[in-house]
Amino acid sequence: MKQIPRYLLFGALVAVMGAALLGYFYAGRTLHPQRSAFPQSVIWVKTPRDQIPLRVEVADTPERWSRGLRGRETLAENTGMAFVLPSVRDTPVSTEGYRFPISVAFYDANGVILHILEAPPCASNPCPLYTPGVAYKGALEVNRGWFERNGVSEGDTLSGDILNR
Repeated sequence: MKQIPRYLLFGALVAVMGAALLGYFYAGRTLHPQRSAFPQSVIWVKTPRDQIPLRVEVADTPERWSRGLRGRETLAENTGMAFVLPSVRDTPVSTEGYRFPISVAFYDANGVILHILEAPPCASNPCPLYTPGVAYKGALEVNRGWFERNGVSEGDTLSGDILNR
């Protein structure tokens, strides 16, 4: 029986391991196309009956505000996007490029929810603008109906480290 040279065995082993590593890294990119470039945090939503933790991605720069949830297929349950602004504003919001409906809670500097609205996705321009009718310090976007399902209403409060930014 003929023996296979060691250098051929070693070469085959290197090729198999290289292919495995390449597959691992490639699969990681394709299986998780929406990995977040946003900082992560937890917001506590306080209602008269409950305190609900909500994992959020934090949009705290102009680039992150502009990107928001655009282009995403879904938003996991009990997660959201917190838009943290440097000053109080009364500007409208848009769901341009969103692919799923959302609920938005506008809150003040103390975390008090001032207004909640529902907004459908908008795939192409012109997209409607949604005006909350209040001056707000931040906005919290979640899957449509999340606030209602969890008994959250105007006057309830948010707490967490993002309110100190």
